[in-house]
Amino acid sequence: EGGNISQWIRVRDDLLGEYTEIGAVAASNAVACCSSGMTAAHAVQFDEAQRLCRLFACRGGWRGCRKCRNAANSSLPYVWVRKLGDDRSCWRTFQHRVDASVNFNESWAKYASGFGQGENANFWIGLDNLHLLTRDAALPVRWEFSDWNGTLNWMENAFFQVESATTKYRVSVGEQLMDRSTVKQCSTSSYSDMNGMKFSTWDQDNDDYSSGSCATNYGGGWWMQACCCLFPNGPYVGPPAALNLPKYSRGI
Repeated sequence: EGGNISQWIRVRDDLLGEYTEIGAVAASNAVACCSSGMTAAHAVQFDEAQRLCRLFACRGGWRGCRKCRNAANSSLPYVWVRKLGDDRSCWRTFQHRVDASVNFNESWAKYASGFGQGENANFWIGLDNLHLLTRDAALPVRWEFSDWNGTLNWMENAFFQVESATTKYRVSVGEQLMDRSTVKQCSTSSYSDMNGMKFSTWDQDNDDYSSGSCATNYGGGWWMQACCCLFPNGPYVGPPAALNLPKYSRGI
């Protein structure tokens, strides 16, 4: 990996947000950067003035930086990034949280159509769009989250597929890929709890919880069994308030 120009693609990307600079090497051009054999680098940027290749490592591991969020942002620099090894150039973001400014305890209609401020901010792509993205083939799914100190963790599942509105957007989730995950605790049950479940919101209770509504109790829409371990759409709560929450999945 890293020694062939065909393994790289030129995109605009957020170097400060997604990558950590790990060094620099002399080079005559950008092609030489990509052919330098620097296997530790997940991205390279050619500095023409200094004739240097700046080398970057992805904060989320090799596969983690390709999110397709910044392709149209002309204010960001061009960077060469390594392609993913399974014939996909990048991930498609379907959910993102950055703060509490957007309410994720939304209605069934809002979750179906999508809402938020765009992929780089608070964002939900919409269940109808998720169905369109995955209806022809189940795709791998990657979950990324950081703690309040900025430590990034992630996990991947072998496949992810969302059915149509007629089945209440039932989801199929494959096993966790342990060699592509930094999270072990709680995550193993997360995908099995989700797998085969219909989506639920406060006004559309489709869970298996006989004593009430998980979406109402926990404050957000998700594929809930009775109730959930993985809950990215819960209330956005920061310290110190989060430390006093009565249950582990009340918020993120």
